[in-house]
Amino acid sequence: MFLTGDIHVGKSTLINNYIKENKDCFRIISGFKTKEFLEDGWLKGYYLEDQLSPQKDYTLVGINKLFPKDKQCQGITEGFETRGVEILNNALYCQSDLVLMDELGFFEKEAIMFQQKVYKLLEGKTKVLGVIKKKSNPFLESIKKREDVIIMEVTSDNREEIPKRINKIWRDKHEE
Repeated sequence: MFLTGDIHVGKSTLINNYIKENKDCFRIISGFKTKEFLEDGWLKGYYLEDQLSPQKDYTLVGINKLFPKDKQCQGITEGFETRGVEILNNALYCQSDLVLMDELGFFEKEAIMFQQKVYKLLEGKTKVLGVIKKKSNPFLESIKKREDVIIMEVTSDNREEIPKRINKIWRDKHEE
């Protein structure tokens, strides 16, 4: 299940709150959160935080090419193919109750091994909850078109009801 929506509508906050409210259901959470890497208060780039062991590994997956004067971010394929693949491998082989993918976007559009690990996790039995950019590229479209993936658009009007919808969908799937 992936959330999408406009920038700063609250997708990641919604997921964080959802996990906190349902912590009894998710003893072990694997996967990643994409985090900002700041230097002297300026956005230098992005890194992936491993949810199994959130120690600080600042392998950049995105870089601000105009740092520090302005923002123009570009993906770093090598970061996804090393650190990203490592995190997703850990998610594949641990016994987690939830795989977090916050977020999938355009930085990883050329990271083929990373993409293959995402597909493998989506084919598995473990629940996946993530954010997918409201953008279009072949990787994102391939996920959005999957029959086993549900995309929910988050807006300021519906974000309060999204957690109930997630629970209902997962409860209904469990009863099948």
